Amino acid sequence: MRVLALACLFVLTILAPAQALTADAAVAQALDSGDVHALEQLIADMHRKSLLDKDARPLRALYARYIATTHPERRETIQAWARAYRQSAYAQTAVALLELIDQPLNDDRDAARKSTLAAAGEALRLGQDFAPALELWVTLSWSDDDDTPLDRTLSRLFAISPDHETILLVMRALSRHGVNRDRLLASLCETHASAIVDYDVELCMFDVVLRQYGLRNLREAALEALPGRTSPLLEGARALAALSQRDVSAADAVIAWHEAQLRMGVDVEAFNRRTHMIEYALERPGYAQTVSGALHAYIDARLVDDPYNVDLVLTRAHAVIVQPEPPADAVAAARDMWPAALRYGSQSPFVWEMGALLAMAGKHPSDAIAALPFLENLAAVANTTPYGAGRLFNMLHAAFVAAEARIEADQEVLAGANDASLIIETLSCPMLRAARVTDGICQGYTPGDSTCDPNRAAFKAVQNVLHRGRNGLCNDVARARLRGLAYTLSPMPEVAW
Repeated sequence: MRVLALACLFVLTILAPAQALTADAAVAQALDSGDVHALEQLIADMHRKSLLDKDARPLRALYARYIATTHPERRETIQAWARAYRQSAYAQTAVALLELIDQPLNDDRDAARKSTLAAAGEALRLGQDFAPALELWVTLSWSDDDDTPLDRTLSRLFAISPDHETILLVMRALSRHGVNRDRLLASLCETHASAIVDYDVELCMFDVVLRQYGLRNLREAALEALPGRTSPLLEGARALAALSQRDVSAADAVIAWHEAQLRMGVDVEAFNRRTHMIEYALERPGYAQTVSGALHAYIDARLVDDPYNVDLVLTRAHAVIVQPEPPADAVAAARDMWPAALRYGSQSPFVWEMGALLAMAGKHPSDAIAALPFLENLAAVANTTPYGAGRLFNMLHAAFVAAEARIEADQEVLAGANDASLIIETLSCPMLRAARVTDGICQGYTPGDSTCDPNRAAFKAVQNVLHRGRNGLCNDVARARLRGLAYTLSPMPEVAW
């Protein structure tokens, strides 16, 4: 989905107090009117206040909502701001964030990453006491061999914003450090936890382990020791632990914490995922539907400021397609919204998968013809991973089998669906192609991926279709060179549902 680093940086935004909300409105107005001088002054005022209060949360929330944006006109204002104030940490941090959002649009991902790192480095040089610049650099930059720059930057960050939100943000960023992750997270707790009021090394370790950022070998010990610490700062870690353990007795506490996140600002994709986990793991049937209204209202409000945000669009659509019988008007609205995800998400397999699911929403399970272009683009952007071609195969195979079952049950013709024989004729070659590509990809994968695991039904279905290909199913595809069956991304200037 949207670049992971951006989620790392701004997953924990909160509502600012009344004075900061007024400042937020003024910043939005300056962005909309193109007044770069007012924008510079407003951020400077907020920066001074954040240093006096030792609280960067209002600044962080403002940059998350208004600056790290896909809003075209506001992005133009930010670019003009950066040109007018080349030595402004505020403007250069903003430009670096725009580069981060733009990374998926660049065909040369490595060059885009290096450019974003350079922009973040310049923002850091200009803003040694500006929390958004420090946090962006922490999120994007590290060295496996030399942690000195990271240590220095973290010390500056906790000097100006020593709070629980800040350390959670840093934990999430450090959790991406690969082999050095656990060492860096342990060091974070040992070095910086004491800077936070009513927080200590042990509470920090609980957060690291139970929020699943790292140190997994300590999980059992953490769960055993958790009842002995009652700090309110552990509310989130405690809720996530209860959810992962399917502790039905803690359902009310988990729900209270979970819904509070929506009021404070949240990663909507993670919120949506937890919502469904609560429904099933904590045995609260209908919970997702109960909370959907609040989630939809939150997303709709965010889309005003960030209209092409991939996570917002996909989460809004997901709430529709998971319903057993989604209302036709809700499906139509989700379909109308989906193309907005293409602006920044055309290289995301999840965007194309959602398009396929929307194409099939409200239709008979056999009727996957309209989903085919979306699924083939899904396979194209997933490239040589089992997920893309495997997902394409699984959906086509399920539809093909459902169409065959219709014929056996004398349901060749159904109201509102394509004829079963047409579906079989249309999907036969694409299904065999997907099976051959998936099988080819799996040759380079060890068992473990469900698509490539010989003991899984998905793998066996691929082999069955390959066998049908050897026995006359779509001879052109069966005889073609595997290299010639690879998928390429096809533009969809007009979406036909």
